[in-house]
Amino acid sequence: MLGESGKLLVLVGLLGGLALGLQGSPPELLFVDFPETIAADGQPVTGFLLFQDPDGDVVKAQFELLEGEREALTIEPGWEFDPGVKGETEGAIEFRIAAAAPGAFKLRATLRDGAGLTSEPVEFAFTAEAVSAPAPVLAVSPERLEFRGREGEALAPQTLTIANAGGGVLEWVARSDQPWLLVGATRGTVPAGGRVELQIIAQTGGLAAGTYEGTVTITAEGAEGSPARVPVTLVLEPKPRPPVLDVSPTSLSFRGEVGAALPSRTITVRNAGGGVLSWRASTTTPWLSLSPTSGQLEGGRRATITVRVSTQGLNPGSYQGRITIVAEGAENSPQTVAVTLQLTAPTERCGSTIFFDDFSDRNSGWVVGDFQGASWGYTQDGQYRVLTKWSNTIAWSWAPLPRVSGSFCLEVDVKHLVQGALSDFGMLGVIFAGNPDARTFAFFGILNPLGAYVVGRLSGQVRFLQGPIVSEAIQGVNRTEKLLIIARGNRAEFYINGKRVTTLSLSTAGAVGVFVATFDDPNVNGRFDNFRVREFR
Repeated sequence: MLGESGKLLVLVGLLGGLALGLQGSPPELLFVDFPETIAADGQPVTGFLLFQDPDGDVVKAQFELLEGEREALTIEPGWEFDPGVKGETEGAIEFRIAAAAPGAFKLRATLRDGAGLTSEPVEFAFTAEAVSAPAPVLAVSPERLEFRGREGEALAPQTLTIANAGGGVLEWVARSDQPWLLVGATRGTVPAGGRVELQIIAQTGGLAAGTYEGTVTITAEGAEGSPARVPVTLVLEPKPRPPVLDVSPTSLSFRGEVGAALPSRTITVRNAGGGVLSWRASTTTPWLSLSPTSGQLEGGRRATITVRVSTQGLNPGSYQGRITIVAEGAENSPQTVAVTLQLTAPTERCGSTIFFDDFSDRNSGWVVGDFQGASWGYTQDGQYRVLTKWSNTIAWSWAPLPRVSGSFCLEVDVKHLVQGALSDFGMLGVIFAGNPDARTFAFFGILNPLGAYVVGRLSGQVRFLQGPIVSEAIQGVNRTEKLLIIARGNRAEFYINGKRVTTLSLSTAGAVGVFVATFDDPNVNGRFDNFRVREFR
């Protein structure tokens, strides 16, 4: 039995020079090459069966245990196996033997060919020696840990891996040197080649913002690499301040005339804290509108809400409203802003009456008669009528009072009466800043079918200073429209049914009265009532 591979090669070379024998002879097992000593560690050790067979029909190799415990041995491919050398007349058959327990072993090997002929057996012996188990080796990863977060914030645990990179069983103990640094388990075992995960917990409760250092120590008695120390760093940033809702001012006041466009006001919304403040503004007050109604603000930032008032449909008087601003999760939420609205009638700026005519007296002094394509006169129901019968004509009548100064209030009720053959397309209204001798004046008129108003001047021909401009304040034909001019110096404000529609700078001193005008269609009938001139306060 050879124990060195060099001997095996020499023998194989010798076999190559042998002349093959007679046909039909049994195979010949020349010798078994296997070490005399192996380790009883369960690891396979390779051996060889050297043979020659002139027939080249070896089909089975077989081992038989002569000494030792069979349960301690494992042979690969098996105790009996086809060596896979059919057709070969010489060579080496490989096998492997593993011993799981120490002891002395003796085996017998034979070969058999396809004709059932068996070689002479060859015995070989070896000893399996006990192997001392390798010592455990402690390996811990990662080498360090770092936790980051905010004070008071719960942090996710991290993991240490404890591995046994050696043999045997590694028994470990874990401990921490800081009260805020906790280990998920304090002891355990790891088999050879195994590993376990250990949770490491950083408790932030009660800790102020700052940097903290600690160490987790893993000890394994008798193991290489023990103890293993893992530095742990905890970095806590200051706890973020919550958002704080700050609203200013907390009240708004609007004052103005009915129908007038009032200046807008603003509300400031500010995040007086930290984080992000998400706010919403709303109101159930119908005459209030807000823009914008929502937004987001980082700490210290502010936004502006524009508050507008609509006086449409409101009467003179005092009104109360409220705006609510909400920021979910923020301190000081919700906040309310009280809104007051004081509305006055435009005529509150008008003083004592200079002239008034309700046209109940047919001899009050207005033009009466029919001439130049128009008809003037008082009606049975106490109104004044101007009927323009020609197309593209303007007819007017001066009020029977002296010239008025540039500061006054002029009011009159007008109605464009349409019935029968009367046209619904025309213009009527009041005249002011007039010069009866020169037959010139300024006028403020409405075109009911169009729902529009104009301000113009007649001086030889009609010229529009403003308009026609459509206004929702105009009701339409056969409806009484209340016209008002408030003049102060060279500035005049024009109202329809209590709503201020425009303001112009122009001369206002002179005579006043009423007018009716036609365009392409004749027969425009205007009715007038309650003509009043008052002082401007």
